[in-house]
Amino acid sequence: MRRLTLPALFPALFLTLLAAEPAFAYVGPGSSLGAVGVVFGLIGAIILSLVSFIWYPVKRLHRKLFRRPATRHPRARIVSRGKRLS
Repeated sequence: MRRLTLPALFPALFLTLLAAEPAFAYVGPGSSLGAVGVVFGLIGAIILSLVSFIWYPVKRLHRKLFRRPATRHPRARIVSRGKRLS
């Protein structure tokens, strides 16, 4: 059985586009703006999901590889036996 490849699909796509007739329909401004919003929302969701699957493991690995030793903040108070030292 032969598999269809992308070059074999181009003539079919071209003929389909030639056979298409215009649709005489009106899309109001509210529904068209809603459709554009849905498309942008889907694109944004896909991009954010890819970023979350890629970025957070990379960030965790970077922190693990380049971890600094724990140091105290210069303005941190030093407490010894309940007495504050300055």
